[in-house]
Amino acid sequence: MSREENRNVDDERVSLWSVPRRFRRMYFPLFYLLGIIGIGWSVWYEASRLGSAASYHDIANAVIMKTPAILLTAAFTSLVITEATMVLAEMVGDYLRKRNARIEAAARAKGLAEGRTEGRTEGLAEGLAEGRTKGRTEGLAEGRTKGRTEGLEEGRTEGLAEGRVQMGREWSAWNRRRLEAEERGEVFDEPPPSSGARNGASKDK
Repeated sequence: MSREENRNVDDERVSLWSVPRRFRRMYFPLFYLLGIIGIGWSVWYEASRLGSAASYHDIANAVIMKTPAILLTAAFTSLVITEATMVLAEMVGDYLRKRNARIEAAARAKGLAEGRTEGRTEGLAEGLAEGRTKGRTEGLAEGRTKGRTEGLEEGRTEGLAEGRVQMGREWSAWNRRRLEAEERGEVFDEPPPSSGARNGASKDK
């Protein structure tokens, strides 16, 4: 059953005095109390008015005559007090519920903002650390690969240059020996440095 349906049931009138069901826990005790007070006050008033010469029956008859008016007044007064109190209690309850809802919403919004801020900070820190680590790893790998490639190219270039210089030296030395042999009138049969025979001889040496 919904809250509105419960409210409709609580608003049903359940007594002779047309009291809402939700007010009965307060209304009836208050009615009894005011009725007893009213009858007691009536007994005291009639006893004072009639004096000491009045008998018990006279006082009882006077009180009984006023009892309907006393009960009606007590019922009306109880109803007014009960409804005023319950309406005030509902107003205070609604105010407190709305206040608690605002406080809860503010706390939720604050927690959400703090969570976002903290999550963003932690995310940036983790992303930065991960980026640095990944960047360092990739940088090292790329540097090694690039360094190896550049080293091979540079080594090949330097090796070719040194080979050419060495070959030039060998040709110079061979030509010098050839000229010296011609000056001495000797037969010079040493193959040139680039020939296969000389390379084989160099290897044999």
